[in-house]
Amino acid sequence: MALDAGRAYELALGAFNTGDYVTARSRFREVQDADPNGDLADNAQYWIGECDYARSAWAAAIENFRKVFHYGETEKDDDAQFKLGLCYLKLSQRDYALIEFKRLTVDYPESEYVGRANAHLVDLRASMRTEP
Repeated sequence: MALDAGRAYELALGAFNTGDYVTARSRFREVQDADPNGDLADNAQYWIGECDYARSAWAAAIENFRKVFHYGETEKDDDAQFKLGLCYLKLSQRDYALIEFKRLTVDYPESEYVGRANAHLVDLRASMRTEP
């Protein structure tokens, strides 16, 4: 019997919080399968990206964080935007990281991540100026 989306979400978060990212990712997919247009689908998409990020699968994380924006009424958009910048930092793609952090400050000026994004922007700009 298939789980309802709410129960699958609880199980997925539990697995994530214990560091079982493979199981968590699978459970978050179950949330989407159970109710692809439901209230938890966008959150599940975001957490799939977090599972990839936690496993250092940067390219997959980028792909999954980008999918969060396909949900028109998501509350995870600024979270996903910030994580995109972090993924590009992990990949040493500083130009892309700069773009993503700047996008966060422009598109989500009230976000809790603006201060951290601005700090990354300062560091990125400084490091790019000192390159030979």
